[in-house]
Amino acid sequence: MPPDVTLMSLCSDVRLLVKIVPGVDLIFVQTLDENENEALLGSVAPVDEEMIHVGLLELRAAWEEPDRFPPHRRSYPGILERDRRLAFCLGGLVQLASGLATDRSEPASFQQDAIVLTKAILADEQDEFETFLWENHGGKDGLQEAFADFVLALFLRSMAEAHTMIPDMVHILGWMDSLIYGAPQLERQIAGFAQAVYPNGAAGIRQQHGSDLAGFYVAADPAIRAAEAARKNRAPNLDRATFDATGNRSVYGKALCRCVAAVVRVSQAWREGTLTGRISEVWQ
Repeated sequence: MPPDVTLMSLCSDVRLLVKIVPGVDLIFVQTLDENENEALLGSVAPVDEEMIHVGLLELRAAWEEPDRFPPHRRSYPGILERDRRLAFCLGGLVQLASGLATDRSEPASFQQDAIVLTKAILADEQDEFETFLWENHGGKDGLQEAFADFVLALFLRSMAEAHTMIPDMVHILGWMDSLIYGAPQLERQIAGFAQAVYPNGAAGIRQQHGSDLAGFYVAADPAIRAAEAARKNRAPNLDRATFDATGNRSVYGKALCRCVAAVVRVSQAWREGTLTGRISEVWQ
């Protein structure tokens, strides 16, 4: 299974970085900024190169014709549907360019996601997050159990919201059955992720991830430093070496370089009307 947390983190970082990286079309910047959820969905959805390529080609060909992208419901104008589809494609582009969306063992994916969660997403707020877990999710049983309860609640709430956006009342019973039948596997996977984040149960994150996968996320990488500055609303110092894959040592840093390069080059092809050939060529 792919490391979903890692892919969403990369997509979130790219969304922030395209605002300051030269060469990104304003359409891409605005679309990612205003449709973050669709971009995040694209970053973890089961997409492939052909799907994203065809989607981008169709969007570019009819970008000035919003009626070509009819909304699912009349309350949504076609232009919003168009923007949301582009955001999804750009999230899918990030997934493909990252090179990380490959099938691997669950423990390996959970370990990678645990590192990204602690170092990139929680970062300086780890203590506050763990206090929240202790106080609101049965922390008396240990942080591992509390974290699993929190993630499960978050996932179920997201599933409910996703369905009610465009409810399919004809097949709602089938939708409910699928959710119920999939619950045991979901709970098992969440438990595995919780074990990767808190392998020692009640001990905090800082006591458990000192050297795990040390080469996966290196804060000193220039690309990661730029992303961390952007997360804190600070202007990063960018130069030609910032997103040079050879100058970034970690797996995450190199993946971030590929993702930014892919968006920049696809943006250029979008402006020039040259979205042809294999889309993977833009980051290779």
